[in-house]
Amino acid sequence: MSKKNEITLSQLRAFKSVADTQSYTKAASCMGVSQSGISHSLKRLEDFFETPLFSYNGRNISGLTPVGIELYTCSEDIIVELNNINALADFSRSSPKERLNIASINSVATSYLNNIKNKKIESCIGNILTGFEHEVERWVVDGIADVGFTTDISNTVSQKWKGTFYGKVAFQDELVVVVPKEHPLARAC
Repeated sequence: MSKKNEITLSQLRAFKSVADTQSYTKAASCMGVSQSGISHSLKRLEDFFETPLFSYNGRNISGLTPVGIELYTCSEDIIVELNNINALADFSRSSPKERLNIASINSVATSYLNNIKNKKIESCIGNILTGFEHEVERWVVDGIADVGFTTDISNTVSQKWKGTFYGKVAFQDELVVVVPKEHPLARAC
């Protein structure tokens, strides 16, 4: 495929930003680029797909077309993975002696780690790399992360954790099941 016919990451970011903000102007402001740059990126994407990606009500964006919806889902995944790659690069460049590199499953990172407000603790954290349990394990085993937050390792099938790492329960979440009052499970409780 020639360069002219390839999708670029900047085009995907522009598309996602416009889809999120429903505005070329807001997307340009969020990304720190010109509105014409956003327009140009989206025009190239629409030329690539040979179809519009947005629906309009007059001059206002009213939503995504079916192809736009599919592209949004794919671009979201690509951008998340690219952010993980960038965080991995940050991990490899930072010194564990200066700051703590943390690997975490997504739920812990979003619920606990990203909400740390204590400046003393926050200043000790270098990077937070999020992923699935097996990725957290790999990052800790490979020395990319100094510490990992994952699910209970006592039930894991991996032999790398067993006997090599120490695990301690750090958080306990209460899960609540919600059912309509008329549901058979409501009567069982």
